[in-house]
This record gives sequence, structure tokens and C-alpha cells, in this order.
Amino acid sequence: MRIAIIGAITPFIKIWEASNPDHFKNLNFPNPLDSIKQTVKSIEGQYDILVGAFHISRNESFGGTFKIAEAIPEFDVIFAGHEHALYTENINGTWVLEPKCFGSHVSFATFDLKKNEEGKWKLTKTNAETISTKGVNSSEVIMNKFKWVHDMSIDYINLVIGEIKSDFINGVDYITGNDIVTTMPRAQIEDTALMDFINTVQTFYAKSEISAIALFNINQNVKKGQLKRKDIINIYKYDNTLRGVNIKGENLLRYMEYMAGYYQTIEEGDVTIAFNPKYRAYDLDLFSGVNYDIDISQPVGSRIKNAKINGKPIDKNATYKLASNNYRFNQLVTNNYLTFDDVYYNSENDATSTIRDFIIKYIQEELNGVIDPVCDNNWKIIGLPKSFNDSETIERIKNGEIQIPFSDDGRTPNVSPVKLVQKNNLSKLSIPIIFIILFILLILCFIFK
Repeated sequence: MRIAIIGAITPFIKIWEASNPDHFKNLNFPNPLDSIKQTVKSIEGQYDILVGAFHISRNESFGGTFKIAEAIPEFDVIFAGHEHALYTENINGTWVLEPKCFGSHVSFATFDLKKNEEGKWKLTKTNAETISTKGVNSSEVIMNKFKWVHDMSIDYINLVIGEIKSDFINGVDYITGNDIVTTMPRAQIEDTALMDFINTVQTFYAKSEISAIALFNINQNVKKGQLKRKDIINIYKYDNTLRGVNIKGENLLRYMEYMAGYYQTIEEGDVTIAFNPKYRAYDLDLFSGVNYDIDISQPVGSRIKNAKINGKPIDKNATYKLASNNYRFNQLVTNNYLTFDDVYYNSENDATSTIRDFIIKYIQEELNGVIDPVCDNNWKIIGLPKSFNDSETIERIKNGEIQIPFSDDGRTPNVSPVKLVQKNNLSKLSIPIIFIILFILLILCFIFK
């Protein structure tokens, strides 16, 4: 029996790694759909089962795994990754599966085959499912063999870095005040000490005027007490490096406007602020060093208001120093906000290179191990209607009567605005109306008795 497995990756690696061209030196990234078609054709007649192993999302600009399944029906099953989504779909007779992330699920396929009269295997049926690993016991053999790795990892993440005097964020969820976001992340609705702190670190080591940082984990926070390495990993989960770049005022404003597109346009009757499901939660940069308002009642592209640096409006023709990470730098270059010539500082040339390590260094060397969280409230959302934060509707959200949906892939929270609850408002009005009707009826009874 012959099983052919074809692997493919997203072509966007070259864009994401634009700041590190050595990472893809001498490599080309053609359209995966075209490449896969050529590969399938080249092995025609040489396999009994055809399997795809793709680190590609369902829907990408070139089509994604669903498009591949439609265009190349020869595949019996495609195991996908990259999107961190959970699905098992049959596309044009081909099973396409993705098992989410963090080992929460496993994609599994079985094949029924029979030999035909010529003695060749013939696939008669394919079954596919995505299985949850919840409740599955760990392998004792593996756990015992690699216990030393586990113990070393626990010691590493529990290293005490310092002390924090108060919680970075009071009420991670904007509406419920809970530590797990089920409605809106507070850090994306209002300025917080957490985002300010990371921006402070970036500004310090990049020697910049402005800094931009995203909320990588919507539940991230550090509470009062001992600060351990695992807390730093929680608030900065990626191994990003630091960039100091020169950016024109005009491009800075364009960049800020692009980020403001994260919010859906709010209307009268909306009680909550909704997010654009096309954005990832980690794609909203929040700025320090510049005071600004985001008017979400305005259309995308016209939302940044009152943007000032050192008390002066941003000069479109001036050049400002901005601290960012290598991942965002790649996007800024791709979208023509920056060029490689704009880089004046690259932490990859230093002994300390990752922003996570800079955070630890700043705490220990500049703060003597003690953090007193401070929020400067340099930005705010404006243009909110009278219906925003309506107490009665908010109460119904808190008690679970109204739930705010996440995006289909689960990676962007709060993708639909909650509308003003009218029912109870009408009932309040109906009470005096009922009394008036009763009063009129009483008068009529006296008149016609």
C-alpha cells in the first residue's frame, strides 16, 4: 500500500520575516496552490492514498486549504494548521481538518481499502474526525523519561523577578470585571497600566519618543505580589525583538488610523463596542508618547483625533522615533509605512535581544525589582452614543442572559455589538399608561352608570 504525503506552508513567511532576510535566504515562496498541483501531477499513479499536511489557513488570499481541496480533488484528506481553528469539513469529497492548538484536539483519519481484480489497492471509504484530548492520561513512559525537562522548566518559569505593588489591570473583562474575558477586554477599551508599562520599557531601550504594543493575550494581567518569570511570559508571550525606527508624521497617522479600524463603527442603540472580526486580537497596537482620541462613530480612516506629541499636533512632515517589535516592523514595511533604511536600532545586535528579556532587565536594573503600576490615560475612545453602557442591558450581559460572540476562529472577541434592550424600557412606560387607561375607564363608568 502506497501513501503519498504532500507538505506545504503559507507563502507569507517572507513577509513576516522581512526584518530577518537571512531566515529565508535562497528560498522562494510560490503560490502553494500552483505548486501542489504540479506535485500531485508529478506523482500521478504512484499512490493509493493522498494526504495533505498543510500549515495553511482555510481562507487566505491565494485560496487556503478549502480552495486547495476544491481545486485538487485527488486529496483524500488534508490535515491543516496555522489558523488555530477547530473544524472537520468535507470539501468536494476531501476531508479537511484542523485540531485547534495547544494539543487540545487531534485530527484523525482512517481509510478502508480493498484489492481489485488486478491486485491493486482501491480506497473505498475515508472517515475523519477531530478528537478532544480532554481526560486523556499522559504517557507514563514519556513523563518519566522527560521529567528532568519538566522540572527544569518549572524552576525556570518560577524564578522571582521582583514584586508588584498592585494589579496591572483591575477587572480584565470590561463589563464583568472578571479575570477571563467573556465580553470586552478592558485593555482594548481604555488605557491600562499594563500596556503603558510595556511601552515604557520599549521606549527606554529604543530611546524613542513613541512606542506601540498590542495585547497579545486578551486575558493577560499581573496581580499584586511576587512577580515571576512566568508572569512576564504571560504578558509578553512571543520572542519578539525590539526595533527603533524613524517614521514620518504622515505615516504615523496612517498607521494609527489603520489600527483604529480594529473597532466597528458604533451607532445609537449600541451598548457595547464591537471589534472587526477580520482583525486578530493581537493586531491592535496601542500607543504611548502620543495623546490621541479614537472616534469610533466616524468611518475607518477618519478616526484619530487630537493626536499630539509633547503637546503639539503631529507634524506630517516631521520624523519621529518609534519603538516597535520585529513582527510589526515587517507589517509596516509591507504596507509602505516604513523602509529598511528607517531602522536606527535593532536589538538583535545586542546581548539582550527579546522584548521579554528587556522587561526583566528593566524591572531589575531600573526599578530595583519593585513595580508600582501607573496609567497615564494618553488615549481614549470617543463618539460613544447615549445608549453605550446602558445599565439595564449591561446587567443582562453580566447575568449571562446576553452573550457576546467571538469570531468564528475564536481569536477575536466581541465581534457583534449588543443593542439597547427595549423590552424593559417599554414596561416602565406601560405602568403609567395602564393607570391612565384605568382612570379613563373609571370616569366612563361614572358617566354611563
